Amino acid sequence: MPRRRGTISVAGPYDPGGYGTYIQLEADTGEQIQMGHLSETWVGKGTHVQVGDEIGATGNTGSSTGPHLHLRIHSGGAVDPVGFLKSVGACDTGASVAPAPIFAPALDAPAPNPVESAVGDTVTVSEGDTLFDLASTRGKNWQEVWAMNAWITDPDQIFVGDVITF
Repeated sequence: MPRRRGTISVAGPYDPGGYGTYIQLEADTGEQIQMGHLSETWVGKGTHVQVGDEIGATGNTGSSTGPHLHLRIHSGGAVDPVGFLKSVGACDTGASVAPAPIFAPALDAPAPNPVESAVGDTVTVSEGDTLFDLASTRGKNWQEVWAMNAWITDPDQIFVGDVITF
């Protein structure tokens, strides 16, 4: 399989929409790959990278309740990151340690925290929880959970101690 390549278009503490320290990668195949909440960036705008290059470290910057990687992939619309990363051979990048290197383009974030505080149809947010992860563990998408909790004004801003209804 040929190695996928791309060019960094944004790298640094630009914080678009609460993502904190942020990298955006323009893949040569057309995808736009965005990574947020990083603790460090190891590349700059214009850097050419390929699958496997270390480009930054997971973090807790921006609107975040704990260290993780916020990964978005677009190609004429949202793309499932797991399927995409498997297709380019970028999922098996090794064990994660804090701060863990981010591989271009790769998902190398810690596993979501187990939901230990679930009681019936609610959960109390713990450090590191995201609305996406909490919804996924219950077979829902984050938009459904956000709609069910009208008090959440920004889905990227849930805080330790918040009670989420499912």
